Amino acid sequence: MLATITWWTSSRSASCYSDSSASGRGPSITSTMDFSMPYVERYEVGLEETRVALAAEVFGRYLKPEGGEAVTDVVVPTVVDDACSLLEGGSKDIFGECVRCVKSFLAGAPFAEFERSMYFHRYLQWKWLEAQPVTQHTFRMYRVLGKGGFGEVCACQVRATGKMYACKKLEKKRIKKRKGEAMVLIEKQILQRINSRFVVNLAYAYETKDALCLVLTIMNGGDLKFHIYNMCGADTGLGLERARFYAAQVACGLEHLHKMGIVYRYIKTNYTTLYNMPYI
Repeated sequence: MLATITWWTSSRSASCYSDSSASGRGPSITSTMDFSMPYVERYEVGLEETRVALAAEVFGRYLKPEGGEAVTDVVVPTVVDDACSLLEGGSKDIFGECVRCVKSFLAGAPFAEFERSMYFHRYLQWKWLEAQPVTQHTFRMYRVLGKGGFGEVCACQVRATGKMYACKKLEKKRIKKRKGEAMVLIEKQILQRINSRFVVNLAYAYETKDALCLVLTIMNGGDLKFHIYNMCGADTGLGLERARFYAAQVACGLEHLHKMGIVYRYIKTNYTTLYNMPYI
């Protein structure tokens, strides 16, 4: 079953409903979704030393009747009391029952309304498109952006969405000749794990008869070396504030890699590219 449909329809236990939700009153759908997704998820993945403060924020905003976005109409009081008793312990599962109650509410009338809307049919169309295999016919190929040891990088566009990417084509013959199979596989595995706005991300991967293709974030702002010597002038260079801003972005990218257990050794200005001025 489709991921979003599963999410909406999970935990249908009728015992989770309070009397107020059954009588037709209830919080806004936006509030219930915000509670069960970004806020509780942020608590669950937070550091232990910050969990008590995050839990207090969730309680104040969503689990108190006077809260601005309270979901107490669909969570029975005993469930809230049980969660409150676990607050000081900092357990990851404090809000487990509360989330199940909220999802049970969303799986009822809100989901039925969603199914009757145009958005549900549009969602099914996108999920069908998402399930289609990725091949060379998924993209339109444009000019070559650069060349490397195993092949070339060219601009490409997804036919269905029009979004632009950079396609890194690694020729199979060159890979085999240079015994680079392990290196290419490691590169793909690392790119699959990365999820940072300060590091190039892998969007698609496919193969043709002659090449392995990695479809990556397109960096169309030029590299840092070009900006230093051509846009700013070789004598003046970058201004202090701009240099600090770029350094901070590079540090954020390296921090993400280090958290993933990845060491990157090639920090050079010509390997530091800009996505859109002034972002790296």
